[in-house]
Amino acid sequence: MKKIILFLAILSVGCANSQTNEESKSIPEINQNDFSDLLTSDSLSNPAFGENINYKKTEPFGIIGKDYQRFYIHFISVIQNPNNKVEYFVYGKTMTKRNICDFQGTLTINESFYSEKSVEPELSKYKRGTVKGEYSFFEDHDQKGSGFFKGKFQIDFYKNEKGNIKYDCLMNGADGFTNNQFIGLWTSYKTNESKKCNWGDYRIPDCGDLDIGAAYFIPKRGNIDDGWENYRFACGYNGTEDIQKITEAEKKENEKWWIVN
Repeated sequence: MKKIILFLAILSVGCANSQTNEESKSIPEINQNDFSDLLTSDSLSNPAFGENINYKKTEPFGIIGKDYQRFYIHFISVIQNPNNKVEYFVYGKTMTKRNICDFQGTLTINESFYSEKSVEPELSKYKRGTVKGEYSFFEDHDQKGSGFFKGKFQIDFYKNEKGNIKYDCLMNGADGFTNNQFIGLWTSYKTNESKKCNWGDYRIPDCGDLDIGAAYFIPKRGNIDDGWENYRFACGYNGTEDIQKITEAEKKENEKWWIVN
């Protein structure tokens, strides 16, 4: 069931003292842009390949708890608040161990800056920036194993030649590429116990020694119940040459679990 419930949030604008002078300037036109597509789009375009060439965006990778249990999240709807352009109303679904919950809540931008990030020379004409803020997501109380999320996020973007905001994938393929980074805690309604819960596109922020990949995300081999076993099979990290097993694992990885339930 798709629901959007409006939450009130207070905007606080400020930048960390450790930022450079260039980065510490809040983007004056931030209210004129809508960042919702950067979270909901399932395809990306990189100017290096041509503006009209799209490719599939991977689903976020996530962890929950001290044992790095695999955590899934999918943003179904992100809508900019017309009365407060730095606030977004969010609806989506989460999954842990095949337990699926609906959630809704808000994202609030409280930092924005352009930065001089390294990029290939032919792409240096694109202005790149970052928005940071806080999020609060609430799973359905009536669903099994539900709770709420609170934390911080960072989204990187660039402006194309028409001045439109785009998901920053200019360095996609480079070692350590990542975007849409979320760090925070999930707290159970039932027990009030809190667990570390982080996720992101292509890499997971602050995931300890789980990620052993250099060029791209590779989860280390853990216990069979950690939720990463199928991903390891799909990507060929379990040393199997069983084509059928790999194909089945790939199919499961591509499953749209948020609409299966």
